[in-house]
Amino acid sequence: LVDTITTDKNGEASIKLVVGSYKVKETITGEEYVLNDNPVSVTLTENQIKTMTFENEKKIQYGNLKIVKVDKDTNAKLSGVVFEIYNYNTNKLVDTITTDKNGEASIKLVTGAYKIKEIKTKSGYVLNTNLITVVITKNETKTVTIENSKEEITKYGTLKVIKVEKDNTEVRIPGVVFEIYDSNN
Repeated sequence: LVDTITTDKNGEASIKLVVGSYKVKETITGEEYVLNDNPVSVTLTENQIKTMTFENEKKIQYGNLKIVKVDKDTNAKLSGVVFEIYNYNTNKLVDTITTDKNGEASIKLVTGAYKIKEIKTKSGYVLNTNLITVVITKNETKTVTIENSKEEITKYGTLKVIKVEKDNTEVRIPGVVFEIYDSNN
């Protein structure tokens, strides 16, 4: 071993050496990179600056996403709700997941930002159309609770009013205005 050098904040390191042949080998790298420990030979000549570039692949790091789907009013867990997970930067569909009997859906994802889109909800509930952004970090589980409201089912009937003369119910009277009030008024 002739010497050891460490790259600076710009990823560069230099050393003055006696003219000759050497091998350069990476021995430690950043935590998020794969170590490139293949030795590279180099020959230095007088008054020469020899630049060598070493490339490192980034390690793929993972985290987890857990979606919990609940009823907005009762907090009851909702099963069978389907979500699409999109890469935040590329808008590419990464996966589709469905909540289980506990109202939960989990997925392992590469660290980074994602968008969650609800595409199918449980019968009797309103589809939640809000896009939710999450950031997945290394070795962490990001839990997102998403609420759904029940559908308000309005039932309709028809009211028909016929205005006629009191003495002759065969004669209908046009242009009469009626106001309609609910049971509270």
